[in-house]
Amino acid sequence: MGLPLHQKGEEVKIAFLPQFVDPKIGPVWAQFAILGAIAFEFVVDGTVGLLAGRIGRWMRRRRTARRRLDVAVGGVFIGLGVRLAVER
Repeated sequence: MGLPLHQKGEEVKIAFLPQFVDPKIGPVWAQFAILGAIAFEFVVDGTVGLLAGRIGRWMRRRRTARRRLDVAVGGVFIGLGVRLAVER
């Protein structure tokens, strides 16, 4: 979870979120934490959504890329299965 503590993320929070913080409502630090978590989730979910759509379209057009990804993911699963078998 190092991403929420990334320097640029903190700069955005410090510049953008104070307009939504009201000291009369409750502790300022708690309001910043909640608003920061909400903003972070919107950014992450939006980025994943956009990239997933683009990557999905790209993968549908490129058969060899899809095949390579399938092989790589299969190799990871086989490796994890071997590791699990060896540990037990």
